[in-house]
Amino acid sequence: MENNRTNGTLSDHSELYDMAVETRQAMAFDRSDADIQMPDVDIEWQRLCECRKQNTSKTAVAPQHRLRNIAAVLVVAVLFSGVVFAAYRSFSASKTKAEVQPFVITSAYFKEAKETIAENIVPTKDNPVIFNNVELQDILQVVGEAFGKRVDFRNDSARTLRFYLQWEDGQPLSAIVDKLNHFCKVRVSVEGDTIVVE
Repeated sequence: MENNRTNGTLSDHSELYDMAVETRQAMAFDRSDADIQMPDVDIEWQRLCECRKQNTSKTAVAPQHRLRNIAAVLVVAVLFSGVVFAAYRSFSASKTKAEVQPFVITSAYFKEAKETIAENIVPTKDNPVIFNNVELQDILQVVGEAFGKRVDFRNDSARTLRFYLQWEDGQPLSAIVDKLNHFCKVRVSVEGDTIVVE
């Protein structure tokens, strides 16, 4: 089968060569009236084969060329995988941010189980605690329980004031007290193991 391919290619080359010779002779015929001799096809064919052998010996560097191609393909594959990885990380990071859901507490939540609430509410990295329209006494009950502090209301009217407060994971008690002190109607401080509201 390989011989058939070679013969097919050789016959194509032979026909091409014959056409080139005839073209050259036709062009030369106009220039001179001399008798044009046909070249010997076998001799010319031998010269063509020798020329091809010399050209193939020059392409013996082909393995280096193949190695360059392989290296180029590998570089493109690594770059493409880097782009895919970056896109994946970007997509997964945005998905993670969307999954962070705060634990929102309203005043209705405290009416259900007031005694057990303080023990169960603590912010985590993924879930901050948000007190939404919750009385100060309920907020400080939860915060005091988390920090091991008791709450002393010296101003009873401050107990029923409603607040919006966001409590983040790792946030110190002093930061929460500072947030509550932004309001004019209350003054919150920490004295030893007690949170004092005036």
